[in-house]
Amino acid sequence: MKLLIDRKEDYRLYATVKTGKSDIEEIEEKEVSDVLCRVYIPVKVTDKPLLHFYLTDEQVDVLTQPSVLSVEAELKQPDGSVTKINASEVRLGEMHGVRWGSRISDNVLIGEPLDLKVKHVQRWACCTSRVEL
Repeated sequence: MKLLIDRKEDYRLYATVKTGKSDIEEIEEKEVSDVLCRVYIPVKVTDKPLLHFYLTDEQVDVLTQPSVLSVEAELKQPDGSVTKINASEVRLGEMHGVRWGSRISDNVLIGEPLDLKVKHVQRWACCTSRVEL
């Protein structure tokens, strides 16, 4: 998994990230809200979707321990349409971090969703439609 910097993300939103309980890794289940997430949808058939999580220092402590996460996010548009993104299994890869001081840092955790789902719900005055990718 590599840090994508040569193209714009397809979605940028705040996600709720959950860690699964693991007896092997001795990790308790935890939930972290408001994790800034950039979603990269594959351009080619051979590409894989990627998620970049931009973490605060507090979120780093919780989310870098497990090897698998689940993600849920919802992006509401001004026209009333909603984009829902979820993945029940996200394998974690590299962590990129830079610290400029005691309270200033930039932390990016890369994840590869195995079952990414993107749903678009458009709202019109007369009805609602769903489009799934």
